[in-house]
Amino acid sequence: MKYFVDFAGTGAEALMKSCRLSPGSVRDVNPPHALQPLFDELIEVGLRIRGESAELSVKLLECLALRIDLFTLRQIADECHISSAYLCRLYRRYDNQSPYQHLLRLKMNAAADRLGQPGLLIKQVAEEVGFDDPCHFSRVFRSTLGLSPAAFRRIRQS
Repeated sequence: MKYFVDFAGTGAEALMKSCRLSPGSVRDVNPPHALQPLFDELIEVGLRIRGESAELSVKLLECLALRIDLFTLRQIADECHISSAYLCRLYRRYDNQSPYQHLLRLKMNAAADRLGQPGLLIKQVAEEVGFDDPCHFSRVFRSTLGLSPAAFRRIRQS
């Protein structure tokens, strides 16, 4: 799947420079499935008619431009040049969830997609989405999606 993002407006040039992008450049992301939920969220927020969704779109674009290699609230806030508290307020205001909950949901959605592929161990999927402990991954997966990874895989394959 290919996504294209047009960096435009005030701050676009600085954002591109901070991500080591030049005009017209292409960035290949590995693993590509890891960013698909973020692209989907960016598209969804961008399609909202409300004017206040523009600010959240900018922040999502900044996160996307950083390849979402960031796993802590502090790292995300620092890279977006805002405080952790302000980042949390933005999320609560526009999404009714915390950044942690949002990232966790993105990770679990990515894990669910990967669990649908044959031949992958649950341990491998856990590692791909940033969990060192497969048991902890299974608990978080169950609490987020309502099924264990093994049960989810069985249902998806039937």
